[in-house]
Amino acid sequence: MQYFLVCNESIFILMIKNILILKNNLLYSANGEKVSKESITFLLDINEQYFLIDKSLEQVNESSFRNERNFHSDLDLLVTLEPSSDSIKKVSDNLITEHLDRNKYKKISYPIFVRTSALISYLESKDFFWNLNEAVSEMNYAIVSA
Repeated sequence: MQYFLVCNESIFILMIKNILILKNNLLYSANGEKVSKESITFLLDINEQYFLIDKSLEQVNESSFRNERNFHSDLDLLVTLEPSSDSIKKVSDNLITEHLDRNKYKKISYPIFVRTSALISYLESKDFFWNLNEAVSEMNYAIVSA
């Protein structure tokens, strides 16, 4: 995300640094640097309490940051929900037994906020691959409105 500051006919671009972009289960900084064993220290160098993870930089907007104030000291992760667009079926013994109304269900979606220390620990334990389902099962999280 960029903000522009115009001062005496000069334009300054202000970047929000604590954004990571998810591509093929790998995380990248907003400037395209891949988060890896060799580059993990840049997360600490940014010196932020949390990171916002989204699927593209274009999807990140100012409203994505409104949930940052909901970060509590005992949470590692803040996730958002959206209506399910997938068909939902009840399965028993590998057979579909019922078609459920997708309008009654929600799914976890991006953007999410993750505490920096929890993110680093998770990535180091997972060979720097990000998997939202695994992260939710391993971290303390809360659900916030999108």
